[in-house]
Amino acid sequence: MLRLFCFLDDQTNFNGKLQSFIEQLDVQGNEIYLYTDITKVHGHIPSDILYALDSNEGNRKDLIPSVFLTNMKELFDLVYRIYHQIFDHFIYYEQENVNTYYLEDIYQKIYNRDVTRDERLFKPIYTNNRAANHFKTPTLDIEMQSNQLHEKRTAETLIRKYYNIHGVYYLFEPVGAKDRIVIPHGDFIYPGFENMQYCYDYPKDRLRSLFHMLKQGANFEKLCDTLDGLEKDLKTFYPYIGTLTLCILEDAAIMEQEKQILRSVLLYSFLMQVTRDTRYINDMIQNIITNSYLSGESKFFLWNQCKRYLLENRAASNIRTTELMKELYHKAFNEYEHILTSELVPISKEERNQDLIFVFTTQFLSERHAPTRTTLERCYTLGKLLGKRILLINTREQYTRKGDVMIHQPTYGNVIKNFDTKTFYEYKDLKIPFYQPSVDMPDLNVILQLLKKVREAKPWMIFTIGNGSIAADLCGRLVPEAAISVAFSKLATTKATFSVIGRKIAEDEWKGLLQQGYSKDNIIESTFTFELTPKVKSITRDDYKIPKDRFVLITIGIRLDTEIQDDFIQMLQATFTYGTHIVFAGYFDRYQEYCTKYPEFAKNSTFVGYSKDILALMEICDLYVNPRRLGGGFSIIEAFHEGKPGVTTAYGDIAVAAGRDFCVQDYTEMIETIRRYKEDKEFYNTMAEKAKAREKVVTDSALSMRNIMKSIQESPLFF
Repeated sequence: MLRLFCFLDDQTNFNGKLQSFIEQLDVQGNEIYLYTDITKVHGHIPSDILYALDSNEGNRKDLIPSVFLTNMKELFDLVYRIYHQIFDHFIYYEQENVNTYYLEDIYQKIYNRDVTRDERLFKPIYTNNRAANHFKTPTLDIEMQSNQLHEKRTAETLIRKYYNIHGVYYLFEPVGAKDRIVIPHGDFIYPGFENMQYCYDYPKDRLRSLFHMLKQGANFEKLCDTLDGLEKDLKTFYPYIGTLTLCILEDAAIMEQEKQILRSVLLYSFLMQVTRDTRYINDMIQNIITNSYLSGESKFFLWNQCKRYLLENRAASNIRTTELMKELYHKAFNEYEHILTSELVPISKEERNQDLIFVFTTQFLSERHAPTRTTLERCYTLGKLLGKRILLINTREQYTRKGDVMIHQPTYGNVIKNFDTKTFYEYKDLKIPFYQPSVDMPDLNVILQLLKKVREAKPWMIFTIGNGSIAADLCGRLVPEAAISVAFSKLATTKATFSVIGRKIAEDEWKGLLQQGYSKDNIIESTFTFELTPKVKSITRDDYKIPKDRFVLITIGIRLDTEIQDDFIQMLQATFTYGTHIVFAGYFDRYQEYCTKYPEFAKNSTFVGYSKDILALMEICDLYVNPRRLGGGFSIIEAFHEGKPGVTTAYGDIAVAAGRDFCVQDYTEMIETIRRYKEDKEFYNTMAEKAKAREKVVTDSALSMRNIMKSIQESPLFF
């Protein structure tokens, strides 16, 4: 199938062989769009061709080739150049007595220019007259080669081509491409919005308003409103109008001076979220790393914001993103370290107190907050079960406001201000000495106080719970530090001596880790353990109006809005024929949206909201089902505690917590596995016993912590 867009000078020329050719394609089931009397339409310009594509292609089925056909030589020659990457194939059908297509203004100037190699014109021309081709590209007989029209003929790498006419850059093709070139040959350097001409419709007023506000220094609230409005608009635009709008924003994100990094960050952070194109987040982070205008505080702030984008799946990532995020954190840390070099003298092992351990965390909230509970469990294990003295320090660095700059849809970390004056935190039967600074972190004065405290108390070592603490890593220059990410299936971003991971590292992973600068001495493989909140009472399915006669699946999470995607809902729907019903617990604002979109899902699902008694909820369900996501390790162990097995893809914390027996390759295999759990009672009972056994392993915190400390203390890196 193909889409053929025919632009003819006059209705009378739609006859003979040309008419037969087009009618034949029509009979074959192709989409034909015929525009005649083009030369008689007042004000018709080449960009109207893009409008024809936009209005007829809708969401653009990328696998269907698009073909341009005209009998007007002037129009063909121009379109072949300026829309070369838009169409897959070009047909020039020569006829006698064809009206002239008059090119005006900028189009005439481009037409009169010689073709250059930089224009990258490589696609063959289909024609009924080989002599008509002067582009030095292959010429194919239109009738003999028409079967090839069904092939996609796109460039391997798209490029945005700007034609420079008297210092003004003209962009004709709206294509999403990283590479840019200026014709005549030259590097693209953003010449300012007033020197850019985009030859197609786009939201001029909103963009001009946005750029005016950026130039005049408008307040952040007004900028946010403008960007939010633009984001909504983009969802309603035709594809090429939307693409061109993104091209304009990407052009404006380019810096002429280092201080324009603030504009660049705002625009890139918008682009990465509305497109989910990894090049935007990668380009932004690379610019931040190399920029000397931004302070270390701002670089750390932006690292935190990117961390949040990635956690909530608001921006896509690849291996390069991971590398850049690590480099950005190190860049921010190094700026603090440079200032404090004289304060970072290590304390010898002989001077340190073996019974004293400092525990740092980047955020400390309520015990309902999973990372906080994890931190308290580590403190309890060290203090109560292993007999160590503990000082717990909340550095308040999670999504800090310190060093904030304008960024699209920022996240600021929650802080319980009452904890600023708290000197102890009571957890179970343990009274834990506690400190939380009263200012946004990382603050140099507070860090100096912490360094002084470490020098005076001389702890044996530091444990850091969380991902990326400048304060903890600086203190880790004085005594050995071990960082444990709350996403325990991955290594924390840290400058600590040791990185603790809650699983075994596969042999093929080690090669990549060694290339990143890790060694086998500073990565500690462990079993991440959990302390479950006791069940308060029993409940029934009637309490939540859950069907009694169904095989009940359950999914739990506090970020279900970003973790649940259409493919997971579609997977669940495929199991409803087996008699399943899905329960969601946690925070899921988009639940009703999915119910509207998927009526069968609405009939076979229940959302119970946040549950304080998860074990009681697990008791009335049959099987834990996990979407593909990074976090959430607690919940499947709570299911195991109640003798309920689970199924998850082999990715993220839940997969690590569950173990290989409960992992599947993909959602297709998950459907079949759910069916087996429902229909094969013997299999279900066997897996339920394995679940109970696994729960015992991952709740033995004392054994796990002893092994971690033993590995650390025996390491040659333990100074």
